[in-house]
Amino acid sequence: MNERFASDTAELYNKIAADQGLGFELERFSAAAATHEGLREALTRLREVPLSFLEPVYEPASALSWIENGGTSA
Repeated sequence: MNERFASDTAELYNKIAADQGLGFELERFSAAAATHEGLREALTRLREVPLSFLEPVYEPASALSWIENGGTSA
């Protein structure tokens, strides 16, 4: 992982955690980032598997519209 990106991201998470009154431990962030880096390729492949047997899932792009329409299917 790009060190500058990791540093910027850690700083952002630290600010978000502080805003929510939560603690932020750089060691835990670093461990999570390393795990994500190690699993990125496998997760990408997994995300590409079609799950046509599941009910439709609202994507974040359409979630606001869904909520604005009362949270029910059209």
